[in-house]
Amino acid sequence: MSTLVFALIGLALVTLVLAVALKPLQHSMGTARLLGMAVALGVVIASLYMIVGTPNALNPQLALPATTMQDAVAQLRERVRTHPDDAQAWLLLAQADLTEGHADAVSPSLRKAVAAAPQDADILTQAAETQSLAAADHRISDEAMGWLQTALHSNAQHQRARWFLGIAQRQRNLNAQAAATWEPLLSTMDRSAGEALLSEVNAAREAAGQSPLSAERLRALPPEALRVQVRLPDTLRRRLPPEAAIFVAAKRQGQGMPVAAKRYTPDELPSTVYLTDADAPMPAGRLSQAGEVSISARVSMQGTATPAADDLRSQEVKAHSGGSVTLQIPESN
Repeated sequence: MSTLVFALIGLALVTLVLAVALKPLQHSMGTARLLGMAVALGVVIASLYMIVGTPNALNPQLALPATTMQDAVAQLRERVRTHPDDAQAWLLLAQADLTEGHADAVSPSLRKAVAAAPQDADILTQAAETQSLAAADHRISDEAMGWLQTALHSNAQHQRARWFLGIAQRQRNLNAQAAATWEPLLSTMDRSAGEALLSEVNAAREAAGQSPLSAERLRALPPEALRVQVRLPDTLRRRLPPEAAIFVAAKRQGQGMPVAAKRYTPDELPSTVYLTDADAPMPAGRLSQAGEVSISARVSMQGTATPAADDLRSQEVKAHSGGSVTLQIPESN
């Protein structure tokens, strides 16, 4: 099967997931923090599956590379007809029907996927996500909640299953359970995402009449961590093109390659960015070994790492690892 089959489905679903799947919590978290968490948790459907089989066993016409969504769906329908125990194919067919607007066909295919892989945490979690996207109110159903519970029973470390189960519990006002479901994630996440989740955990705890948790529950920052507050004016954020990206980087004096860098879309950008050795583009250069560095933020209108004339740049600020700086991105050059 052509990789394009999965790219066509996956690219369409990324937009749906980010726009819809986490909507139940948007009122309390805000779009930017919510999307930042989605990225950190892998909420988007990040894997496009390659179905393994013998091409000669398929209809020769269907073995040709798919070039449209209709071709992709035709190949998937042939796949599940000849391999009814292929959970991934059933899951992709459900997702393809979703992107094509055939919401009524989604759940039957998802149930086939779950029946074919009843203990597979990835399949169960993606099935729950996809079913919630297909629902008119985008709520996680009791059936999907059961899938998520089974996924966590099968793999207690599955972050997305834990995240979505907490959403399902919050939707049902099971606030204490939601907080308890999310708490183990706090020490596993990127600091910025962890801070956003801590706020949501504490909102659930408050609704349950419990005291808030402290920031000590978050993953400890390494000693070299640079705390970078990035101020992006709301008026600028609203007029940036969809492909725009913000790059936050720390460089040694006189060197072009950053020792630490992160890339965000405008909606993903948290109020505080943490740069550490884990953000080194090259293994030879480490923030902890760099001494004094220059930190800057740059908005690329094209979303590329290569600087361009229409980029918007903050002033460079010097600091040592472990320090804190504030960067202001201007509205115009």
